[in-house]
Amino acid sequence: MLSVFSFSNAVNGGFVGAVGPSLPMIGIATGLSSAALGRAVFINRCSKLLGTFFWTAYARTLQEDRDVMLPPRIVLCSCLLVSAACALAIASPVVRGSALVLQTSLALFGISYGFTDPGFTLLTIWKLHDSARQQRTHVAYLNAGYTLGALMAPALLAVSLSTGGSCYFCFYALAALACAAAFCLAVSPATSHEALIIPARRAKRVVQQRDSDTSDPAYAPKVIGAMALVLFCVTGCEHGVATWLPTFGHIVSGVPLSAMALMSSTFWGAICTGRLAWAALSDRVTSGWRVLILDASVMLISAFFFILFAANTDSGGQTWQLWVGAIGLGLGFASSLPCAITLPSEAHVTVTPSRLFAMNLGGSAGEMFLPFLFGAAFDQGWYAVFGPSLVAMQVTVLSATAFAWHSAREPDLEAETELMLEAEGATSPTTGRESPIARDVKLMECKSRPRNGRASGSVTDGCR
Repeated sequence: MLSVFSFSNAVNGGFVGAVGPSLPMIGIATGLSSAALGRAVFINRCSKLLGTFFWTAYARTLQEDRDVMLPPRIVLCSCLLVSAACALAIASPVVRGSALVLQTSLALFGISYGFTDPGFTLLTIWKLHDSARQQRTHVAYLNAGYTLGALMAPALLAVSLSTGGSCYFCFYALAALACAAAFCLAVSPATSHEALIIPARRAKRVVQQRDSDTSDPAYAPKVIGAMALVLFCVTGCEHGVATWLPTFGHIVSGVPLSAMALMSSTFWGAICTGRLAWAALSDRVTSGWRVLILDASVMLISAFFFILFAANTDSGGQTWQLWVGAIGLGLGFASSLPCAITLPSEAHVTVTPSRLFAMNLGGSAGEMFLPFLFGAAFDQGWYAVFGPSLVAMQVTVLSATAFAWHSAREPDLEAETELMLEAEGATSPTTGRESPIARDVKLMECKSRPRNGRASGSVTDGCR
């Protein structure tokens, strides 16, 4: 099942990876401005969120004891065929110049993407609900499959452009890939209705029992809110850079579109490499907090290279600065997203469906709004805001991570301080009363004090 889902998830990544480098050529064909293209991408992201809502409602019916109208296999296959039709509509020479066809295709693909992306993840988790380690590894490889598709699509587009072709060849390839993935889902025994529905219902009973036996600390909302903010910034920057990096380099410094497509592919390659490495090494990492802080620091330093690139436009720009910035951001994005999702569990916070939805909502909001805002800024000619915006997002990631880490550690620090003060015979900082250790020490002193004419335990010497 993992191989089939990873292969199918590559369609989603390929579509997302192909749209960004294709926007300049699509804009010429359709006559849409940067702002209009940004709105089309924004509609695509909103449609994905809508598809996620639909999938959530459908997934709940899978866990109930009643039958569903359409098995998961049919639903996922239909979504992949819709993605294939959208890719063909964008590439077709008959309608590729129509702005309406482009907007409709992106919207329909968003709904399909919203179904399949959480669908592959949730079905995998249900299948492996009794092994957290296998869940983490399998979900990491699912993300790697998505990123591999996002890596190969810009690379294929760069080859097509460098040989005198167009961006539309890549969409033909995506349509063929989507049809092949739908066929694999349709014939694989691992994706049959029985193979998916039974783990879903079993996982529901396990989760209900776990939730009823678990109490959460008071800082749980702080950790969940901070991680939702982190996911907003990380996912928003990832998709914003993937969508507008080619346009940024081409317009600001005249870098050829073929070179920018190759850079976009390298950006996704850095993410893919990092996620594969995280999947292999995550079991050996003792704390995800330090990993997330390291990721944010790398992304912060990398974002400054975009500012340097925009400042050197008078001298033709320095392309190497874009390369360093893109690779650094890609490596930072790689492990920050899966790390942020799992950090609440490390902080002993139970990840309930509502809390997971809150974190996913933060990521989806960033995925929707930041590419749209970048497109609106580019339409006004404000290309210089690209770098500072990325810097501000990484500062936010660092701040939110530090806040969540401090919130999770604060009860432990208070407990350690109280134990130290009690050991020294001081007053308890939480109750304001004399600590038990202090009373025991004083009692021992009273018992060992010689009787010299005064009543032992009198009020004057502090003994009672």
